[in-house]
Amino acid sequence: MAIVGFPIGNCNELRQLARESGLEYHLLLSEKERWEFVQTKSGIELFNKIMDIIAKLRQFDTVIILASNMRIKLMEAMLDKEVIAFQIGNHPLKKT
Repeated sequence: MAIVGFPIGNCNELRQLARESGLEYHLLLSEKERWEFVQTKSGIELFNKIMDIIAKLRQFDTVIILASNMRIKLMEAMLDKEVIAFQIGNHPLKKT
């Protein structure tokens, strides 16, 4: 089982819980980490990294998603796996 979530305000606590619960993969990003992830890569590097993450997630039978409704729908379509979704907003946050 895997968990993916962004932007998450309490990443450290959720990462610890994921480890303690035996989740095999977790990608939990705060708003700051999410922007760093995007801004520190070239376009092709970002594309390749996202494709790697999707390929990795497709290996799991169940993926927990913590995201906006738009991201949840996109992830459900890409993964074609059992997705347990927790909506944390109506739309992606925008940096102001």
